[in-house]
Amino acid sequence: MTSLIIFFGIIVFFALTLIVSNSYQKKRGITETHETQPPLIDTGGCCGKHDVCDKFKIISSFKHDEPEYFNDEELDQYKGVESNAYTDAQADEFREVFYTMIDEEKPRWVHSLKLRGINLPNQLKAEVLSVVNEIRSCSVSSPALS
Repeated sequence: MTSLIIFFGIIVFFALTLIVSNSYQKKRGITETHETQPPLIDTGGCCGKHDVCDKFKIISSFKHDEPEYFNDEELDQYKGVESNAYTDAQADEFREVFYTMIDEEKPRWVHSLKLRGINLPNQLKAEVLSVVNEIRSCSVSSPALS
């Protein structure tokens, strides 16, 4: 019974602390709420059957069809390897190249891999999409970078 009273006492303490904190913020004029940004990945209409969907707009903005190399010629050995067939060590080779290049080159690198017939390892796809979408959102929100 004592532990139940202590438990309810803790709940009441936190509720009162929240109420006092909110009233203090209202008195100071701090009424803005912090909302998380939704992910910028547009999955509408993507069938999910392809390695990199054009709906993600990662590579659709590039007009040239010539592969570009980013000191990653060693990745040519993986031409034709399925995305799910890479070992973790092989995926780390891709990861090392990806994280050592400058941000502006990363979307072009993904496009270049596709032109060269190199599939991105499944272990790396979520990271690449996240980073590339973050790069694109920063360039959209900063007019100086556009």
